[in-house]
Amino acid sequence: MACEMFVLGKRDFRLPGLGSYLQAAASAGDTPALVWGLAAMIAVIVMIDQLVWRPAIAWADKFKLEQVESAEAAESPVLNLLRQSPLINRLTERTVTGWKSG
Repeated sequence: MACEMFVLGKRDFRLPGLGSYLQAAASAGDTPALVWGLAAMIAVIVMIDQLVWRPAIAWADKFKLEQVESAEAAESPVLNLLRQSPLINRLTERTVTGWKSG
């Protein structure tokens, strides 16, 4: 298990983080804490996938140049929500209008 701990010379550094929490829970034999830590890690991985990587992949698809189209286009509910957002649309219009007039 990787954690935020390292030794540099005679100094022992222990940084706070999920890896350190899991290491401490495993060392103490605290199974409920270990399960909660693993659940938190899984939740963080899923949230980063849904909120960062899937929208980035779906957005980057429009820049792809291919001779034959892919069978499935990448989709992201978060990106679809952002595309329909009135606030984002207003900001985009003002930004583009500012560039054209300047």
